[in-house]
Amino acid sequence: MNKQITAAMKNSGVTYFSWTETFEELIEYIGTEQVCYLTLAKDYIIMGRADAAARMIEKISKQNRVHLNQIYPLAESNIQRYKDGCTGGRPVNYAKNVDFCVQNLNHEYHRKDFKQILVKWFEHLNKNKISTKKEDVQNTIKEFARLTKNVNDAIAIVKTNLNENNFKLDFEILRDLDDGLELDE
Repeated sequence: MNKQITAAMKNSGVTYFSWTETFEELIEYIGTEQVCYLTLAKDYIIMGRADAAARMIEKISKQNRVHLNQIYPLAESNIQRYKDGCTGGRPVNYAKNVDFCVQNLNHEYHRKDFKQILVKWFEHLNKNKISTKKEDVQNTIKEFARLTKNVNDAIAIVKTNLNENNFKLDFEILRDLDDGLELDE
């Protein structure tokens, strides 16, 4: 098998229970040693460790290398996502972070529709690989408290920035619309 493994040098990777089940079932047919090499090769492949994977693959008989075929496409996809900046970890719960951060704002900013539009904003940023750490959420919400006088203006600002596909909130975006938006100077 002449598969090219893209080097990414990760320290972890995504594995699937179905792979484990398959390899466990193979013990009876190809032996523990071959399954051990397959397992090590799989682990190295999903972590983008091409050299280490190649060393294990050399020890696997040619007819048993076919069992790695199910791993390559998913491993390549995961490695590419890693290279594109999705480094893994637990998914962010933006609703929880926004709820936490608005606690210190005027009660008017506790409205459900304001929280929902903020969640959409942070999901938009995350999808476009813009930092959305809890600190970023806190700083953005502090800006609303500082630069807007009411929640309707805040909602309009986020909606307009989303519609414009902006990646940084432009608090002056609605000034030209002359719709009574009140911003603190």
